[in-house]
Amino acid sequence: DYLKDHYITGQELPFFFTRLHYRLYHFVQEMDLLSADESFFHRASEKFGSLTEGKELFTLMMDSIEDRIHAKRHDMVLSRIDRAKRIIEEKFTNPGFSLQQICNELYLSVSQFSLIFKEGTGQTFIEYLTSFRMEEAKKLLKTTDYKGYRIAEEVGYTDPRYFSLVFKKYTGMTAMEYRKSLES
Repeated sequence: DYLKDHYITGQELPFFFTRLHYRLYHFVQEMDLLSADESFFHRASEKFGSLTEGKELFTLMMDSIEDRIHAKRHDMVLSRIDRAKRIIEEKFTNPGFSLQQICNELYLSVSQFSLIFKEGTGQTFIEYLTSFRMEEAKKLLKTTDYKGYRIAEEVGYTDPRYFSLVFKKYTGMTAMEYRKSLES
């Protein structure tokens, strides 16, 4: 539309298309967004026969770039969520493990991390950590004869009474009731 409004002649079109194509192509390369199936990025801009053809191709290019950026952002979010899950898996036994610590490891602010994590898991950090700890406690109840206070310690709780409250809220029964339910 800019070229049309500024009365660019047919002879000048290849020059402007070449510049625009060159800049888009290098942007796509620098951002690692280029895909082999997008042959229009490799098309020589001198082959544009008209302003309409140029507009159609550049619109297609911009739509493709936008889709690739969205996909790359999505992949980055998933990558950070996977990394956060691994960190939780490694550190859940530490009673002092906190939201701030995981944010520091991922180089994200608390608000950025919270938004990304909730979007990717459907849970807040605390909800996810609690459910992870409770699932680990259930495994320990199945596979060991540890007392409740020991299981609490193993899954990152310093206060066995608090662990018992959380476990009952999570499962609907106490740890010992849960263990007995496994026997029947």
